[in-house]
Amino acid sequence: MTQYLLSMHHSQVDRPSDADLQQIMQRVGAVAADAQAQGAWVFAGGLMPVAESTLMDATGGSPLLTDGPFAESHEGLGGITVLDLPTREEAHAWAARLSEASGLPIEVRTFGG
Repeated sequence: MTQYLLSMHHSQVDRPSDADLQQIMQRVGAVAADAQAQGAWVFAGGLMPVAESTLMDATGGSPLLTDGPFAESHEGLGGITVLDLPTREEAHAWAARLSEASGLPIEVRTFGG
């Protein structure tokens, strides 16, 4: 079995209303519950808005902590799901379900360790 990272990217500008977000989270939660029931679930989580991020850079000798994201963008990583699956094709099938549930594109990458 291989672990796959399914990442959700969304607009930082056009955020859904609270009511729409609640419906989206219910649909995504149903997909997560199915993954758990099928034994594919490893973990998942959503991220707070990118405006709440900090950046640590210790590449110049002394650590420098700044507010904000690594890169300025209108899109950002909103959440991740890691599933343990036998094939990449199954990862694509789960990504399609998450995309339909969330209304967002889902990036699929092998989760290495």
